[in-house]
Amino acid sequence: MFTIGLTGGIGTGKTTVSAILRDLGAEIINADLLGHEVYKPNSDGWLEMIKAFGRGIIDDKSEIDRKILGEIVFNDPEALNLLNDITHPKIYGRIEDQIRIISTIDKSSTIVVEAVLLIEAGWMSLIDELWITKSSESNVIKRVQERNSLSVNAIQKRIKSQMDYAERAKYADVIIENDSNVLELRNKVTKLWQIRLATYCKESRRQI
Repeated sequence: MFTIGLTGGIGTGKTTVSAILRDLGAEIINADLLGHEVYKPNSDGWLEMIKAFGRGIIDDKSEIDRKILGEIVFNDPEALNLLNDITHPKIYGRIEDQIRIISTIDKSSTIVVEAVLLIEAGWMSLIDELWITKSSESNVIKRVQERNSLSVNAIQKRIKSQMDYAERAKYADVIIENDSNVLELRNKVTKLWQIRLATYCKESRRQI
């Protein structure tokens, strides 16, 4: 089993790279989707978040309003740390469970764990190597505006709240620059997939 961690800042193309890797045969574990389970009404995470941030973060369906919560945590580092303390351990456990299930079904699987905060959350022990996506700030702003209709100021706050690219790069085995079109990105990722998978298989045989 070969496990790749895929991370990068907001709007740098992680989800697109993840979709390409799925097409190439990888099993994808999306930490953000697993994180949604932590926010489900009446779950342990939901109760802890209401206790920490108040009932003002829930809507009329008793669901946590991610936009309201985002406005709180992205303007207050202490609030962001508190949210992470609530959610990270729960998401880690779910990722670990998914890896275990996949490996039980097929020990030769290649798994991709897509997670924005993979490094910051201390999840590096779950992966064999780390791939990060990188884009210029102008491209990030354009993509996020098209996707979420956020203001430039709001996007820049989110960028600043995340780990700096230079710091992420210290942990990276592979850096994927994504400032062109999807076809070029697909070709780039396909070549990386072939090279890294071949390298891992060769090293694994050598260790046996």
